[in-house]
Amino acid sequence: MRKNHPESGKPWKITLAVLVCVFLVAMVASMIIAARKVSRVVDPDYYNHGLHYGEARETGGDAVGGKR
Repeated sequence: MRKNHPESGKPWKITLAVLVCVFLVAMVASMIIAARKVSRVVDPDYYNHGLHYGEARETGGDAVGGKR
């Protein structure tokens, strides 16, 4: 008959702890890379243009990037 050993669950606990640590390290690394490699928005009115940002508009006169 088999006897239960109290240390029989130890490899699973170690494996689970290693997986959690690897996940946390990868998450922190991806957040750091995303924070440093992100491009800045060059046009200050970028969000005012909405979905039509790439479309050419006629501003007429000396209107500077504002809505008429």
